[in-house]
Amino acid sequence: MDSTLLLPCLLLALVSQSGLLASAAVYNLEDPYPPENNDSRVPLYFSLIQSFSGQYISSYSLPGLQLALDLINEDETLLPGYSLHFVITDTPCNKIDALDTFHRQVFEEPTKIGIIGSGCSVSTEPTASISHYYNLVQVSCIASSPAFRDRQLFPRYFQLLPTDASLAITYMGLIEFYQWKRVAIIVQMENLFTVAMDELKVLLNDNSIEYSETELVIDKAGVNGGPPNSTIVNLDSVFVSLTPN
Repeated sequence: MDSTLLLPCLLLALVSQSGLLASAAVYNLEDPYPPENNDSRVPLYFSLIQSFSGQYISSYSLPGLQLALDLINEDETLLPGYSLHFVITDTPCNKIDALDTFHRQVFEEPTKIGIIGSGCSVSTEPTASISHYYNLVQVSCIASSPAFRDRQLFPRYFQLLPTDASLAITYMGLIEFYQWKRVAIIVQMENLFTVAMDELKVLLNDNSIEYSETELVIDKAGVNGGPPNSTIVNLDSVFVSLTPN
């Protein structure tokens, strides 16, 4: 992929941060947007991987993405002789579905020159770890897992949001402000949550703050792992890091 295409990729992701909740019923999945309509320019296609269902809905970004695409296509100075289009696909914030969608998009026509998505950190991580093998730039305006800082694992992945690990400093500031001495951490076993909480635990240890931790495994059947352990008593605060479902 030509490096000059990276700017439109980033513009698409940047503008897409604003938008309204979208439903899959409103959009024609697998059909390019906008339609070519006998445009004389050479069409370039992105794969737009979003979540219309599941534990995290990201389809609210679609109106913003459509606006960004229209603005880019109307500005002939950005990509003279080319027009941008995306093909919308749905993955319900699930790793397996994301990989299946990714490979179908890579091997099916039309040829894609970039990836926007996936719809959440959980589904972005497996696709972003392999997209560079297909010479594809991948951009996300939604994923925020600290794991994406690893440039060796994700060399052609870019994101617009800061990582959730940056929240550890904020949490520590709250603890110091209220002079809390005992806190609890309840964390879902996903990199999105565990890496951020690991950084918080380092700060807690450095500041001699006592903490107790409970790990939760969340699947389609619900929460497995039982209630917080018996050591979480007489606490000043509880920090919860998991998917709101």
